[in-house]
Amino acid sequence: MTQEKLSRMVTGIVVAATLFLTVLFGVLVYQWITMGVQQRRMDAALAEWAAISEEMEERKEDLDEIMYDETWKYDLFLKYQGK
Repeated sequence: MTQEKLSRMVTGIVVAATLFLTVLFGVLVYQWITMGVQQRRMDAALAEWAAISEEMEERKEDLDEIMYDETWKYDLFLKYQGK
């Protein structure tokens, strides 16, 4: 193998390795960004879920209060009796 062929082969290997590493780094950065976006969405969904759960508990307490109050029960009964 001549010196010129060896030089071209080494250059080709270096170019291929550089291209491979560049593509690999691009995929890695894309995955990091995707994971960050998904984590942010998951955090927002969990925060929304906590807020909704808290609101449900508050409304449940209000409903319990209304249902155990005899005057409210009777008023609701009269209101929805014909429906």
